[in-house]
Amino acid sequence: MQAGRRTEVDWLNGEVLRLARSQGREAPVNGRLLELVRAAEQGGRREWSGEALLAELKGAQGL
Repeated sequence: MQAGRRTEVDWLNGEVLRLARSQGREAPVNGRLLELVRAAEQGGRREWSGEALLAELKGAQGL
């Protein structure tokens, strides 16, 4: 992202989502992480503390 290039998030996390869905399952943490990285690629928030990111991802799981 710092170099202005797209990340591999679609290839990595997108594949996890596709595999989960092919098994009739969900992967909400991977889905939320995919959304956050895509937003960061488009100029959204890029700086997260470990605690803030963990809280965001736990929210995706409904924990």
